[in-house]
Amino acid sequence: MRESSPAAFEDSRARTEAARTEAEEHIRASRDDGFAGLIRERFRPDTSLTLSGSLTSDSTFLHTMVDYTYGAGVRLRLRAVTVGRDLIVWETDFINPPDQPEHCPPALVWLHTLREGRTQRLRLAYQQDPAA
Repeated sequence: MRESSPAAFEDSRARTEAARTEAEEHIRASRDDGFAGLIRERFRPDTSLTLSGSLTSDSTFLHTMVDYTYGAGVRLRLRAVTVGRDLIVWETDFINPPDQPEHCPPALVWLHTLREGRTQRLRLAYQQDPAA
C-alpha cells in the first residue's frame, strides 16, 4: 500500500490540476465567443441542469444564465476545485459590479456528474450571504 500511495497521490493531483485548468477555460470561454463550442465539447447532449434544487432545463439554459450574468457586468472567480471519480466540484465567487453590488449572491457551487468524461448532470447552488 505504501508503494501505491505516491502514485495515487500524483494521479489525484494531476486530475485536480486538469480539472482546475478546465474550469478556468470554462470561465474564460463564458466571457467570449467560445462558450457554445465548449458546452458542446464538454457537456453531453442530454445534460440536465438543476438550479437551486429545481430541474431547470438542459445545458442550453446555461447560455441564457451566462449572458444575463455577464451582461450585467458580473464576473466569476474560481476559488476551488475538488475531483472525484465521476464528480467535479467548482467553487466560484461572484464579483459584482460597483454599481450593482448585490446583483448576485456571494458564490456559486457547480457539481458536475460525469459520464464518459463529460458532464451528464450539472447542479448549481448559490451561496447566500450569511449576513442576510
